[in-house]
Amino acid sequence: MKRILLFTTVLLLFLSSLTLTVSAQHKPSAVKDALNSIVAIEFDNIHGKTVSRGLGFFVSQNKVATHLSNLNDFNPLPKGLEVYVKLVGKRTRYQVDSITVPNKLDHLAFLNISIPGVKPLLSISNKTKHSETVYTISDPSKPELVKGTVKGNSKNGKYLRVSNPISRKNIGSPILNSKGEVIGISMLLSELSSEFVYNDGNIDLSVGKGNSVSIKTKSSGGKSIGGIKISDNIVKVGDSSFAVSSTILKKHLADSNGGSINPTHTKDITGQRKSDLNRIEKAFDINAGGRLTIDTDIGNIDVQSADHDIAQVIVTKESKNELDISQDALDDFKVTFNKEGSNLTIKGEFENGRNYWRRQQNDLKIRFQVTVPKKYNVDLNTPSGDLSIEGVTGKVQAQSSAGDITGKNIFGTVNTQTSAGDLRLEKVKGIIFGRSSDGDITLANCQGKVDVKTSEGDIHAETSTQPKHDWNLKSSDGDIVFTLISNLAAEIDAQTKAGSISTDFHVQGTEIQNKRLHGTVNGGGKLLKLRTSVGDIRLKSK
Repeated sequence: MKRILLFTTVLLLFLSSLTLTVSAQHKPSAVKDALNSIVAIEFDNIHGKTVSRGLGFFVSQNKVATHLSNLNDFNPLPKGLEVYVKLVGKRTRYQVDSITVPNKLDHLAFLNISIPGVKPLLSISNKTKHSETVYTISDPSKPELVKGTVKGNSKNGKYLRVSNPISRKNIGSPILNSKGEVIGISMLLSELSSEFVYNDGNIDLSVGKGNSVSIKTKSSGGKSIGGIKISDNIVKVGDSSFAVSSTILKKHLADSNGGSINPTHTKDITGQRKSDLNRIEKAFDINAGGRLTIDTDIGNIDVQSADHDIAQVIVTKESKNELDISQDALDDFKVTFNKEGSNLTIKGEFENGRNYWRRQQNDLKIRFQVTVPKKYNVDLNTPSGDLSIEGVTGKVQAQSSAGDITGKNIFGTVNTQTSAGDLRLEKVKGIIFGRSSDGDITLANCQGKVDVKTSEGDIHAETSTQPKHDWNLKSSDGDIVFTLISNLAAEIDAQTKAGSISTDFHVQGTEIQNKRLHGTVNGGGKLLKLRTSVGDIRLKSK
C-alpha cells in the first residue's frame, strides 16, 4: 500500500474533547483486565538496535492483531530483521514467526507467534454508541489508559471517529468500550491510501488528487473547508482521531479461524499468569426486609434479587500470576460472614492490612456475587472495585473510591458516591443522591427526587414521564444533556458560567440572558435545576 504522509494545521471543526490519562486501577475492571492481552511491537535490526512500532493485541491463540502501518516497511520481513511482542509495561519478549495481511485496503495485519496456550482476554464487539466512553493505551512502555468518547461511525461501517489522541506510539492500540470489548483499532491518517473514505453525516473526509485530504462538515453546508497537504506528522483532524472498525477485524478473524471469533485457552502469554482461583459459596436463610452489608478492602460487588427468602453468596478470589508474593496477598485476604436475624454482613479484608499489599492489589481479582430477596436493603463499600445492584426494593447505599456504580430496577432511596468512576442509574423509583468526582453520570427513566453532582464528568439524563419531583443536576467541568417528554410541564432554571444553553422547549417568562435560562414550560411544574461551570446545557424533547 502506497503510504501518503499528511499534516494538518490548527483546524477547529469541533469543540476540543477533554481526555484523561490515569492509571489502570481507576478504570472499570473489564478494561483493566484487557491490559493482559495488549502488547507492544518491537523490531531488532541486524545491528541489534530495537525500534518500537506501536501496539497490538491477542485475538486468538498465537495471533496478534495490529494496524498495517506498523508493518508497511517490513512485509515480508527483511533478512536479519526480527520482530517481537511483549505485554505493555513488561520486559519479556516473544519473537514473531510471520506476518499475515488479509487485505491491504482494510489496514489490518496479524502477527503469528508460536507461544502455546495463549489466553486472549479481549472480546470483539461491533456495537457502538455515539458519545460512549472508550479507552486506548497511550504509551507502549506504560500500562496507562486514555479516556475518550466515540464521535462518529462511518456510513460504510469501516471506520470510527474518536476523541482519544493517537500518535506513532500507539497505532494499533485497541479501542475499548467500558466492558473491555474491542470496537476498533487506532490508526493515523498519514497512512491512508486514496481508497479511504469517511462520512458519518457530520464530517466527510476523503483522500483526493495530489495527496491531499478534502474535508466537509455538516456545519459548512457540505462545502469543502480546505485540504490537508503532505507532511510527516498528522494525528488528528480537529478534535478527532480515527480507527478501523471492529466489523473489519471480525470478518478477517472469522475467515482465518474458520468462523470462530474469540477462542478460549488455558494460559496467557507470560506462561506465569495461570489463574489460582479460590471459590467460596454460602447460603443463608433470611427474611425480606433485612439488610445486606458488604465492606471489603478490594473487589467488585454484584447484587441481584430473586423470589425467595435466601441469600446466596459466591466469592471468587483469583491471582493473575504465580508469583509467591501475589499468592501470599491472596491468601492473606479473608472473607467473614455474620448473620443476625434477617441482616447479613460480609467483610473482606487483608489480615496484614490493605496498605501492606498495595503493590500487589492490581494482580488480584476479587468478586462478590450475592442474590437477596426482592425486598431487601443494600449497603456496599469497596475502595477499589465496581458495584452493581439490580432488582431490589429497599434503601440502597453504594460507595467506591475507584470504580463504577450501576443501579437498575430499584424501588427505594439510592445514595451513591464514587471518586474516579462513572455512575449509571436506570429505572429507579425513589430519591436519588449521587456524587462522582471524575466520572460521568447517566440517569435513564428514573422517577423521584434527584440530586446528583460530578466534578469533571458529563451528565446525561432522560425521562419518559412527567417529573413529579424536583431535579438538581450539577457538573463543574462537564456538559449536561437532559431529554424530556414533548409535553413537559416544569420550571426550568439552567445556568452555565462559560458554556452555552440551548432548548427544544418554549420557556415562558424569560430569555437566555447572562448564560442563564429561568422560566416555565406549559404553565410550570416541578423545578429542574441545572448548573455547570464550563460546560454546555442542552434541553432536548423526545
